[in-house]
Amino acid sequence: MATFDDRGTQAATGCVEFADLFQDSLLEEPPTSSAPAGVRHRYVGLTERAGEICSECPMVRACLYDAVVR
Repeated sequence: MATFDDRGTQAATGCVEFADLFQDSLLEEPPTSSAPAGVRHRYVGLTERAGEICSECPMVRACLYDAVVR
């Protein structure tokens, strides 16, 4: 018996498509103020890009709810 699987036809959310960005260790543990400037600049770039991706996502409301409540 064949089953229909439409996962391949749905667009991936930004956090799935850019998983490496969202799983970067800097986003998990932000640098301290004493970290080298290059590391702090990289962190700012990562957070800005992640914010842009999230703001364009149609799932952002449910995602934020899950992140805060669950």
